[in-house]
Amino acid sequence: MKHKLKSLDRETLNRMYHEENLTDLEIATLYGADRTAVVHLRKKFKISSRETNRDKALQLVTDKLLELGYQVINTKETNKIAEYDLLVNGNVKIEVISTGNVSRGGFSRFVLTTQMSNNVKESATRIVLPNSRYKKLHRLITDFIIFVLLKDVESYFWVIPSNVIGDNVQTISLRPISKSSKFDKYKEAWDLIEGIGGRE
Repeated sequence: MKHKLKSLDRETLNRMYHEENLTDLEIATLYGADRTAVVHLRKKFKISSRETNRDKALQLVTDKLLELGYQVINTKETNKIAEYDLLVNGNVKIEVISTGNVSRGGFSRFVLTTQMSNNVKESATRIVLPNSRYKKLHRLITDFIIFVLLKDVESYFWVIPSNVIGDNVQTISLRPISKSSKFDKYKEAWDLIEGIGGRE
């Protein structure tokens, strides 16, 4: 029997969300409510959102770049709608794209498009594809896209110049252990950044 969302108190919601790792949708289903109602209730109770894979990937890339001696600014901290994620040494623009999924064949699929929404408009740096999905023209916005495969024990990084990826490419499949992909040479290719921005 489904319960009413009104009966859900802060302690229970916090436990379900943070300790049991249930999603907003899973909690909503248990209580016969809509997912957005659970999101609003979490905000009302001041229950923070969990760290996303994207947040983890951004932090990992930032840490790695700092460790390599670069200066790094997370542009999203000051401007949520910034066109790219990181500014390195004041002039190298980087977008970070992540996934935690690996297929049976060992490939990880990274999505380069977004669904059509009211918040996204076609522009000089964003196109609409035949399937009605939006695609950033990364070559006009960023110098590199860093793809991050998040795994429990180890994460994998591909540092790919944005002009290598065609404007109509919607997904890229990368494999941590491969010798046959044209993208293999970009795995852990942090030195490419030095060619543009140098180190401090």
